[in-house]
Parts: sequence; C-alpha cells; structure tokens
Amino acid sequence: MRTMILFLCCLLGGITWSCSPSRQEPPLSDEQVALIMAELAIADAATLGMAGYAKDSTTQRMYHQVFEMQGVKKEDYSRSLHQLSDDLPRLTKVVQMADSLLR
Repeated sequence: MRTMILFLCCLLGGITWSCSPSRQEPPLSDEQVALIMAELAIADAATLGMAGYAKDSTTQRMYHQVFEMQGVKKEDYSRSLHQLSDDLPRLTKVVQMADSLLR
C-alpha cells in the first residue's frame, strides 16, 4: 500500500513539474532587442511613402537585412518579445531604450 501511495505521489509530482511553465531567459539580451526594435522602426519609416506590393516586399527585405546584420534569427527575436511581454516593466525599459536609440 505504501509503495502504491509513493508511486502515485511521484507520478503526480512528475506531471505537475512537467506541466509547469518554465522560466527561461530570452534568447536575446534586452539591449539586442532594443537595437533590433529601433532598426525595424527605421526600416518601417523608410517605406512610409510606398504602397501595395512594393511596400510589402521592400519592408520584408529590409526586415530580413536587419536580422541578418545583427546575426539574429527572426524566431529568436519573436521569442524574446513574447517572453518580455510577461514582464511589463522590463518591456517598457526595452521600448524606452529603442526610443532613445532613435533620437
């Protein structure tokens, strides 16, 4: 009986541990995210007067170049932003850093 209770406790603990959200650090530092955010804003501003297909294709090309120049994968940037969205004060600091880089 004790063995069965111990087994069930271990099983329940394992399930609880495996289902809990993991707190990993974002793949990119806050400074890297702020720099990329600022460069993407510049790329977006560069296509402000364009419209339609030309704007879309140029914007996508410029975004790709930003990630390429920084040596970062778009997925890592997205994952970092997603993880930062759980910490609003930290995200606010990153946005302020990006804003100060643009000024």
